Amino acid sequence: MSGDVILKPQEWISFLNCHLDSEKYVKLFKYQFQLNTGARFNEMMNVKLKDIKFEDKNILLRVTKRRTPFSDGSPRLIPISSIFMKNLYSFVVKNKLENNQYLFKISQAGYNQFLKQKLREIGFEKWKEFSSHNLRKTLETWLASLDVGTLKILKHFGHFQSTAVKHYVQIDCFSYQEKMMIREILGDLYLNNSGEINLLNKRIDLLGKRFKELRKFVRKDDIKNLENQREEVKYVV
Repeated sequence: MSGDVILKPQEWISFLNCHLDSEKYVKLFKYQFQLNTGARFNEMMNVKLKDIKFEDKNILLRVTKRRTPFSDGSPRLIPISSIFMKNLYSFVVKNKLENNQYLFKISQAGYNQFLKQKLREIGFEKWKEFSSHNLRKTLETWLASLDVGTLKILKHFGHFQSTAVKHYVQIDCFSYQEKMMIREILGDLYLNNSGEINLLNKRIDLLGKRFKELRKFVRKDDIKNLENQREEVKYVV
């Protein structure tokens, strides 16, 4: 079923990397927004700059779906990560958005067409079955794989528990390395799990050891890249 298709973290990274520099702040950011928020397409298209609370790291979805106890058509406040907040701020500044302006303007057909095109370019097998809704499902599955609480997930996405389990959550489909990649992509979004923090600390230690071992044998550019990896993980923790 097309509704069951999700991206693995390495596939998401490939999707980001296949864009030209000129596309990154024009076409690409819409997909980053949806992957990092899990908003429905219509919810995303109705977000204005005034709905973003940068200091509180959250976004107000004013238009939501009337379907569940957590989504009755009332505005829904959802958190965003520190990393995505910085990216979102850069997007707003670069595009010179004003307070009452919508963030995005695109048809759902055009949005999905570009998404499928890029997924096909990176060799994603089920590109024909993938749409904006699958990005939403990807985030929900990623959060579940990181042991984010069920209630938090239901409130964030506006789902019945039975719906999430039956149609969304595939928590056993990721390896340890993939879960680490997911956490690095999502930053500190719902990061309150002591087990996760321990894993990230181990990741920092591992990068530190690799840095010491390789320092004598690699170029300066490679050393800088490894240092950047350590700082990114430290920032998440």
